[in-house]
Amino acid sequence: GTFTVGSNKTIIGVCGATITRAIKMNGLQNIIFRNLKVVGLKCTDSPQDCSGGEDAIGVDGAAHHIWFDHLDVSNGSDGNLDMTQGADFITISWTKFSYSSMRSDPLSGADGHRFSNLLGGSDTDPADVGHLNITFHHNWWADNVNQRMPRTRRGNIHVFNNLYTPVGNLYCTNAGQDAKLLVERNVYIGVNRPLEVVANGNMRSVENVFTMTMGN
Repeated sequence: GTFTVGSNKTIIGVCGATITRAIKMNGLQNIIFRNLKVVGLKCTDSPQDCSGGEDAIGVDGAAHHIWFDHLDVSNGSDGNLDMTQGADFITISWTKFSYSSMRSDPLSGADGHRFSNLLGGSDTDPADVGHLNITFHHNWWADNVNQRMPRTRRGNIHVFNNLYTPVGNLYCTNAGQDAKLLVERNVYIGVNRPLEVVANGNMRSVENVFTMTMGN
């Protein structure tokens, strides 16, 4: 069901390379993931409550200096790519996030816990303070993503030159619980609530493009 990558590793897929598992990076450093399709467990590990399952890629335990580049990540049970517990200095670039269907589960209901990217695991985790320096650029949040593109706490986060097209979503880019976000030159098409600020979050929006969007 899951596997762990060691520190100081570069994993580059040949054309069509796919990992169908949950990838764990706990307390690791100096890792590059590139040119891979990562398909999560799609709630098979927790069918009554997707949030109790594994992320397609989970980064925690103060893991740092990680680069995810040119990936296609989908169908995580809890999330597609979550970074928590003091994770730091991470870049996500040229990556597509999606879910293969409008899944639902008994606990979450119709939204199916189709939550893509969580930064900071709770409002009170002291491990996140002073960490979560994370950059998202040239990514695509695509079919059936409901929310968390990303959902943020505490960190300093730069979100630029990304594309958002998951029609029927709840919200897109979030700043929460003392997070500081610079959100610039992204394109939001046909989505709900492109920008959302809650719980003392801070967001600066610069030259974003909104086409047929609803809400904030």
